[in-house]
Amino acid sequence: MSERQGQLGRAACGLLALCLAACGGPPRVSLDDVWPAAPLPYEDAYRRATRTGSVTSGLDSVMTVAATLLTPEWRAAFVEEHTRRALLSAADSTLLRNAEELAASESWEVEFVVATTRTAWNDFAKRDRSMWRMTLVGDDGREVRPVTVVADTRAREEVRAYFPRMGYFTRAYRVRFPRNGDDGRPLVTESSDRLALKVGSGLGGVELIWLTQ
Repeated sequence: MSERQGQLGRAACGLLALCLAACGGPPRVSLDDVWPAAPLPYEDAYRRATRTGSVTSGLDSVMTVAATLLTPEWRAAFVEEHTRRALLSAADSTLLRNAEELAASESWEVEFVVATTRTAWNDFAKRDRSMWRMTLVGDDGREVRPVTVVADTRAREEVRAYFPRMGYFTRAYRVRFPRNGDDGRPLVTESSDRLALKVGSGLGGVELIWLTQ
């Protein structure tokens, strides 16, 4: 093999490695607060907005989690999908969209679907008395604690219709975080390139990361 062929071969291998790394990583998500003009198909919006992870202690599993960041992109797709599935009237669909737009403007919200090895560990609704500490972290390291952590009390099948990671041994929570840090500055700005959810306890922790487009 000539030196030229060797260089081309190494370049091709490097390009392939980069492509595989890009394809294997989580999909990018828009953190833009602008309501999209054309909603994505719901499955695509859910995939882009959802991150999964787990906590282990030694060889033992402690927790598995799927967190969906309810961005305007996800909310627009949800309005479209729920309108279709539930046969909403135009008026009811408009009311749903208005409610979702308002929710998006007021807070960062996450649908948190979690299973723990022991039922007692699945205590996120206890807020400050929970064994778990949850924070939402901006790309500059500033973090905020939840404003509310509320159990999603809809029928399990209804939750699973939009959050497929919901199973028989999981619980779902709706977690709301403030849009601004304690210093009054927005947690996410136009230049932000990531947002992270950290969940941890004495048993271990997990960090779920959303990278922007």
